[in-house]
Amino acid sequence: MIPLIAEGKYLSYIIGLVISYIGGFALTYLFGFKTEMVDRLYDQDQAA
Repeated sequence: MIPLIAEGKYLSYIIGLVISYIGGFALTYLFGFKTEMVDRLYDQDQAA
């Protein structure tokens, strides 16, 4: 992605990237992760 950064705005790019990672983690943690999913995963491993 470095060649796509215009006018030397590397700091803005890095800040936006970090914010995106944090936002994605937060949304996945709050809405996309359930302990039932882990329980099902381990139950399938034991059944096999």
